[in-house]
Amino acid sequence: MKTEGNKIWKGLSGISFVLTTVFLGLGLDKMFNYNSGEYYPYEYHNAYVGGDAYNYIINGNYATGFFVLGSMFALMGIGFITLYYLSKIVDGQSKALAGLQAGSKAEQPICTDSQDAGLTATEEMNGLEGEH
Repeated sequence: MKTEGNKIWKGLSGISFVLTTVFLGLGLDKMFNYNSGEYYPYEYHNAYVGGDAYNYIINGNYATGFFVLGSMFALMGIGFITLYYLSKIVDGQSKALAGLQAGSKAEQPICTDSQDAGLTATEEMNGLEGEH
């Protein structure tokens, strides 16, 4: 089940970085592709009102918004990568802890008083307290 969680973080990171490139591309399109349609053929691209200055201001605001969105998704992608590696570390530690608990449960030392400090659980259950 933990590996499915790891795959989710990895997938969300990939989606975030794809969205980053999409929004950065849209922002660059708003900045560099402007055609006011003054010349034949009259094709408008990123032109909204009649004046060039107003269109540049509008496109600058759009580009800023797209760059902010791209930066946000880039930071989210980095965060998801961090969560992916942290979940791998936690998963490895929990497996190691489970292996230690399962493999050495009966051999853990029991310290009831200073005289019995060297006894293990198996020796105490077998009644070998006095035979050190």
